[in-house]
Amino acid sequence: MCEFLTEESKNLTTVETRTERVAGATITDADIKGMLVGYEAKMILRGLNPKTVQRRINLLQLLRKRGADLLNPESVFRVIDQARKWGYKNRQLTDEPWSEGSKNNAARSYVSFCRLLKILIPEEMNFSKWGHQPQKIHGFL
Repeated sequence: MCEFLTEESKNLTTVETRTERVAGATITDADIKGMLVGYEAKMILRGLNPKTVQRRINLLQLLRKRGADLLNPESVFRVIDQARKWGYKNRQLTDEPWSEGSKNNAARSYVSFCRLLKILIPEEMNFSKWGHQPQKIHGFL
């Protein structure tokens, strides 16, 4: 090593090496589960209703089960866009797509998850496209 390196320079070199190793690491299912637990804890600390928090966690777990990589917004977008309803009688996915409301709930849960974990969502990924639902008109008699 060069004689002119200060103690700070040596520490900086060590930090850069650690960052490279972390960046090249593979993420396991246990890591994702840990992220979901952390997300759940932060949502509770923010004062969200526990039922809302549980619904968001369940939706994120369902997206994972259906093949979405929660660290890849494009993967999640594709899974939400092509989501099909579950047939409880025959215990398999049906041909009927999720309602716009269900897709919107899943998308909002995922966007919240991304904000908390600082996952960058590309601008062309329009997760709010399912948010425009027609209003139900209730008749007053």
